Amino acid sequence: MPDPSYLVKPSLSFAKLVATPTDLAWSQAYNAGNLFVCLSLTMPEPQNGVSLQAVGRDIFNLLQSEFFVLEDKTAESIKSAIRQSMTKLPEGVHADLTLANFKEDMLAVFIAGSGKIVMKRGEKVGVLLESVTEYTEEITYASGMLQNADTIVLESGQFARGIAHEKVVEALELELPNDAVESLSPQMHEQENGAQAAIIIRYNHSAQQQSIQDEPHVTEPVVREHDEEPMVIHEAKDPLPEHEDRVTNEPEARDESVKKPFAIKLPTMPALSTLTHGLTHRRKLILSIAIILLILLGASVFLTIKKQNDDKRQALFKEIYTFAQEQYQAGQGLESLNPDLSRENYLKAQSKLKEGEEKIAKGTEEYEQIEALLVKVTSALKADANVSEETASLKEAEAPANSLLAVVKDNPRAKGFGQDANAVYSITADAIASVAKSNGQKKDVIENEKAWVSAQTVVPYQGNLYVLDAKNGVIKYTANEDGFTKSNYFTTD
Repeated sequence: MPDPSYLVKPSLSFAKLVATPTDLAWSQAYNAGNLFVCLSLTMPEPQNGVSLQAVGRDIFNLLQSEFFVLEDKTAESIKSAIRQSMTKLPEGVHADLTLANFKEDMLAVFIAGSGKIVMKRGEKVGVLLESVTEYTEEITYASGMLQNADTIVLESGQFARGIAHEKVVEALELELPNDAVESLSPQMHEQENGAQAAIIIRYNHSAQQQSIQDEPHVTEPVVREHDEEPMVIHEAKDPLPEHEDRVTNEPEARDESVKKPFAIKLPTMPALSTLTHGLTHRRKLILSIAIILLILLGASVFLTIKKQNDDKRQALFKEIYTFAQEQYQAGQGLESLNPDLSRENYLKAQSKLKEGEEKIAKGTEEYEQIEALLVKVTSALKADANVSEETASLKEAEAPANSLLAVVKDNPRAKGFGQDANAVYSITADAIASVAKSNGQKKDVIENEKAWVSAQTVVPYQGNLYVLDAKNGVIKYTANEDGFTKSNYFTTD
């Protein structure tokens, strides 16, 4: 009789973990069908005309076009597709790529550059494949057969170095990939390394068949391809040594009857009248009451679980949406004052909302609200990118000596600036300094004696200086022979 596990198509559940990108580090976790990829890009310093996000998009586009046209997805053909996609890599940009391809109960894994691939099988967790070298067209590879409930973790090189293996093992104690990702997310985001990315994938293959209660049901069994002998992944007790194509072939006995249709007739449930035959009226009444109580108990348990799930979803939505909305509003407020900080806020909001897309069920009211806010954040990021491109295309004008612009450029630590006809003033956490416009002489005119805490700017007016502080409001300094003296801004008659 054929193995019933062949009649059930395996399924994959997964969750992604991607860090917030920076100017020098970017990563992405990608999935299409049975293909999973983690890609990270880094460069030691900014390069004119090089956007890591654009480079990553080009690599993914080329990888898709090369991979999905392969008629026979062998190890060498997949390696060739990876190498071809890496031709989009500019000089000075370093790339790490980990890839997993599932085909029925077979798994093939690849690493280009540095990265790590971890598997949990039963209670054991081990490293299937690991590389710590930079990409030089050398690609490590392994393949083998999967078992039900196997969990695979693809890690970028930066993720493998930044997140301890023990933390990954601890997270894999959680059954669902989403829960494991949620456990690792705070540790990753604390490091602010944009090149960290991971995907956690769970392979499910249940051999149970559906019950058939009436007539025999004839089905055509799924016949697996026997083009090649099955390969067995080495037990992941210890990390595998660095090598390529480390696989073993073991023939597997197969029942020839798999190739032929067959019929199965399962036993049917006896009718209720048969169950109650011979019972007294009293016992029938007791049985009916027991059945009703079981139904009520089941309904109560269902409603309780549903309420718990709803409360959990609401709490998760509130956490994600509130944080993203605060970042979005902060980004709007800083657009004209500090575009870089504004963009950082938008990116944080975008990352949190994408996390919400994966965790909140589609079709719910919460999911629709997350989608609506994500549209606003994405539009703001596009507008910010357009402004940045236009600004970058303009040639920076040279600031006149001792002018306000020149002083601003020379004092990046200053909190604010002001000027009058004779001097330019700057304020830091420690003092207010002046630069004479006539000869560039610089001096500290007022020392901060705990007068301001979070200064925003300094304004000269009619010989006096006014400090705008976020906590203490307006602070006035009156000019005199010795310099400036603090006085009350609001006076009474």
